[in-house]
Amino acid sequence: IGSVVNYVFKYDPRPATHAAEALVDNVTTVEKKARNNRLLQAAERVALGRLRAQLGTTQAVFVERVSPKHAGSMQGRTFHNLPISFRGDPDLIGSVVQVTAEEASPYGMAGVIAAATAR
Repeated sequence: IGSVVNYVFKYDPRPATHAAEALVDNVTTVEKKARNNRLLQAAERVALGRLRAQLGTTQAVFVERVSPKHAGSMQGRTFHNLPISFRGDPDLIGSVVQVTAEEASPYGMAGVIAAATAR
């Protein structure tokens, strides 16, 4: 399943390289940005589809940290490296809990701790 991170950058010639000296960069900055945006949008659609397929499943999640954006929420990763957030206590950091995925975005999931592992 894998992670949902994409690293996409527009091409810029690197000075003093063979490619910069031998090849002509004939693509406008506007077109580079448009291509970049299309690629990022496609990647978001694919990621959202992959994460939506996980909804309703309960998975083992390694608890990494307290969410910096949402008070009372924790962030972790499934064993397939998929990010998921859920309500929980900071004492869960470093442990593995069962979390049921309930929501998905192109960037991760949100869920709840399964009853069997709730503290």
